[in-house]
Amino acid sequence: MTQSGINIINNLLNKEHLKTKENEWNILTSKLKQEFKSNQELQKTTNQELIKKQKKFYKTFLDWWGFGQVAECISAGADYLLKGVIDGKTIAIITAPTKKSFSTIEEEEMLKLCQQITRRKKLRKLFSKTVEEITTNLKKFPDFERKLSIHTQKYFWLQNNYLTVKYCDKTYFIKQIKNIIEKNFDPKKATDAINKRCDNIKKEKELNLKTLKIDDKHKKIIKLVSDFTTFQDDRKAISMEAHQHLNDFLKELSKRTGINIKSLYYSTPQEYESILKGAFDEKKLSDRKEKCVLTVSEQKIIISTGKEYDKQFHNIFKKKGSNKISEFEGRRAEGGKIRGIVKIIIDPRKSNKLKTGDILVTTMTSPEFLPLMKKAAAIVTDEGGITCHAAIVARELGKPCVVGTKIATRVLKDGNMIEVNANHGIIKILK
Repeated sequence: MTQSGINIINNLLNKEHLKTKENEWNILTSKLKQEFKSNQELQKTTNQELIKKQKKFYKTFLDWWGFGQVAECISAGADYLLKGVIDGKTIAIITAPTKKSFSTIEEEEMLKLCQQITRRKKLRKLFSKTVEEITTNLKKFPDFERKLSIHTQKYFWLQNNYLTVKYCDKTYFIKQIKNIIEKNFDPKKATDAINKRCDNIKKEKELNLKTLKIDDKHKKIIKLVSDFTTFQDDRKAISMEAHQHLNDFLKELSKRTGINIKSLYYSTPQEYESILKGAFDEKKLSDRKEKCVLTVSEQKIIISTGKEYDKQFHNIFKKKGSNKISEFEGRRAEGGKIRGIVKIIIDPRKSNKLKTGDILVTTMTSPEFLPLMKKAAAIVTDEGGITCHAAIVARELGKPCVVGTKIATRVLKDGNMIEVNANHGIIKILK
C-alpha cells in the first residue's frame, strides 16, 4: 500500500491530474446518491426488479468505494514521504483539516435546535414532558417540527457503522435534544466551545506551517494529506448512508423469504438472487453466523467455516507472543500523555462499561462512537492513519489519540492500567 500511495501522491501533485480525479469522484458520488433516491419503495417491486435494483446499486457502490480507497493509500504514502523530514507531532498538526468533521457539524446543528427550544417558553415546557407527549404535540410548533424533520432526513444514518445499522428516526433526535435540555446544558456555550476548539486547531496549524522550513514538494504533500483527511471523513458519511440502503434491501429480502435479517447479514450480494429463488442452502448462513472468515480476491469471494475457519483464523490472527508484550506503538493523531483503565469497545451500543476517564480501545471509530470519545480520557485504535475518523475527531476534542497500532484490541484487556503517550505514539501496559 505504501508504494501505491507514493505513486498516487506523485500523480496528484499535478494540478490537472488532481482536477481530473476530483471530477471522477464527484461523478461517482453523484451516481451513488442517485441510487439512494431510486431505491425507495422496494416493497412495490417484483422479485426480478428487486434483484435488478440491487445489482445496479451494488455495482455503483463498489465503483465509488473502490475509488475512495485512495485515501488509505495516500495516508500510508505520506507517512513514508514525510518521515525524517517532519516530526510526528508536527505532521499531526499541519495535516489537520480546517473543515469541521460531519460529527461536529451534526452536533452544532443539534445545538442550534436546542437553542431554539431554550428561547421559547412553550416549546421548552413541551420538552420537559415524556418523549411520547413531545412527539404527539410537536405539530403545534410546525416551524420547529419542520427543522427537526430536515435534521432527521439529513442524519438518519448517524448511528450506522461497519457492523450494525440503526435508523435514527425523529424520536431518536427528540430523545437526544431532551437529554441536552434536561442537563441544563447551555447550547450556545457548547457551540462556542466547539468553534473555539476548531479555531485553535486552525491557528496552531497556520503557526506551524509558517515556521516550517521545507521545500515546495513537501508543502504540496501536506496540503494533499489535509484535503484527503476531509475527503475520508466525507466518504465515511456517505458510506454510512449507503449501509442504510443496503439494509433496506436485506429487510425486503427477509420479508419475501422468511429468513431472519440477522442471518442474511452473513450472505453476499452474489447469493441474493439464489436466496430469493429458494435455491440457497440456509444452513450455510447458520454455519457462518457461528464462525466464519471472509477472503476476498479479484477473482472470487471465499467464506470459510468449521475446521477451515479454524485453520484460516490461526494463520491470519494467531498471537505471536502477545502475552509478553508490555509496550507497543501506533501513530500519533492528537498529542498528550495520560494513564487510565482500558475499556475495549467493539460495538458502541454495548458501551455501558466505559466510564468517564477510561481509555477507549477499539478497532476503529465511526459516528456513533462520538459520545464514548467525549467520555474517554484517550483513544487507541487498531486501524487508521493520520486521515482516519478517530484522528479527525480526537483533534477536534483535544483528546490524546494513537491510531494504527494493529494489535491494541488483541494485546490489551479490560481493566488494564496503561499509559498512553500520544506525543510519541507509545502505549505502555502498567498492570
